[in-house]
Amino acid sequence: MAPLINSPESSHLDPNYTSRSPLASLPSSSYEQPQPRPPKTPAHAAQIRVRNRRREWLSRNPSYFRSLEHELADPVLYDALIRRFQSHEEREEEGRAKGFGRVLEVDLLRGEARLSKLANDASRGADDGASGNLESSSSAETEPATSYIPQPSRSRSSSRTRGRPEPNSPPETEMNWEELEALETHDIEKRSAPQTAEEGRTRWDEFLRLRFVTGGDEDFDYRIVDEDDEYDTLERREQEDAWFENEEPGWVGESDYDDEAGLKEEGKKSVERPLRGETGVQDF
Repeated sequence: MAPLINSPESSHLDPNYTSRSPLASLPSSSYEQPQPRPPKTPAHAAQIRVRNRRREWLSRNPSYFRSLEHELADPVLYDALIRRFQSHEEREEEGRAKGFGRVLEVDLLRGEARLSKLANDASRGADDGASGNLESSSSAETEPATSYIPQPSRSRSSSRTRGRPEPNSPPETEMNWEELEALETHDIEKRSAPQTAEEGRTRWDEFLRLRFVTGGDEDFDYRIVDEDDEYDTLERREQEDAWFENEEPGWVGESDYDDEAGLKEEGKKSVERPLRGETGVQDF
């Protein structure tokens, strides 16, 4: 059998044949070294400092997570994570603590949120069916009708109801999109329902913590935390760690006069210091 023209053994048959390594076909970007992250801007550093102060405040004030006022942040989520595990007596006790007016307000908000979700699901299903039957050009001109049902609390709205911001529209909150996506993971449709009361409480506290750190609690005066350097515990700890890393190790009791040249001159005896804390016993 005659050798193949493209094989290395038959390269002498083709005068234009050039051996080529398989790695040569890879793009040059595959060999590029990883680039370090750009330095933080002053605005970014200030934002990180503020959020670290808020986390420190939460660690010092754990009673914040037990406030009944936070149910208004997301009544549907609270019902799925907390209320479904409460007994009849616990619900009655919580209702007496909140008062009739607050219980009625929460029930109305919870009902509006559920109706809004059903309307959005129906509108999305109708849009999907219409886009499948019409041409792409005609379906692009079709706009979904605006629902008359009120939207849930704006302190937490999902991407289905709010969507991406328009180029000229101001941002509604201080969150970036990564944090907003993390907040959306608490949606019941995206995460399975908790199996125990402890799991539900943990997820509710996680939701409140992220909401507080990103500035979502509109009833809280953040200035008392953001402008207080007493909560810079993490920053001071990092500075101390950096200081200890730059220090050179040494023996306890050493001083600078042992290194002076005068003690090493001929004819002079070095001053012997009493050993403190050194027994001379070697522990093997």
